[in-house]
Amino acid sequence: MVIRIWRILATFSILGSLGAIASPALSEPTKIDLFLSPNSNQPYEKVVEEAETVATISIDQELSQSPETTQIYLRVFGDVKGQIVPLLFSKVSRSDWQQDPRIHRWTRYFITSGLLLGFDSSSVSPTDIAPTRSRIRLEDDPGFRDD
Repeated sequence: MVIRIWRILATFSILGSLGAIASPALSEPTKIDLFLSPNSNQPYEKVVEEAETVATISIDQELSQSPETTQIYLRVFGDVKGQIVPLLFSKVSRSDWQQDPRIHRWTRYFITSGLLLGFDSSSVSPTDIAPTRSRIRLEDDPGFRDD
């Protein structure tokens, strides 16, 4: 009886250690923080365009240089005279980016950031900053179902 229990425990121990060795390591999402120091004389829309360009380049570089990266959390902040506010946050997986590398599809915009950074309130318009849901065709949405 005692030998049988030891045999069972040894079997579970060996199988458990093999499972730990064979299981693939789950990668953590890559987190990237970028800081822009925009000129307050330029329109806020140009600042957002610059943030999108920098974000797109950073995502492309990370995915091409690190094949183990499966997901990226990217944040772009604006810094004007020490005032730091978020401009955009992107969360995208490798497969989503390969299917559709348009940054606005995977990005959350902070339209009030322009006001916080001191840009003219008349130049900060939500429709000029990011495409609205009505501008994007529903058929292009990965979750669209035509039932």
